Amino acid sequence: MGEKYLIHFFDYIDIEQKNYLIWGLTAGILIRAASIVYKRPPAFIEQNPKFKVPQVVSKDSSMT
Repeated sequence: MGEKYLIHFFDYIDIEQKNYLIWGLTAGILIRAASIVYKRPPAFIEQNPKFKVPQVVSKDSSMT
């Protein structure tokens, strides 16, 4: 029915020893932010889904 793709996830343990699972879009945003802050790509291959995006409508097209 849908497309299969891999998503990133990682565990985070705070100073009070609470365990959090960070995954999906949140993990992707944090990976991108870290890449910008550290000015280098991650040490692993990013697994970004390849969604089908509709074609761009020309400026002369109408929606009616």
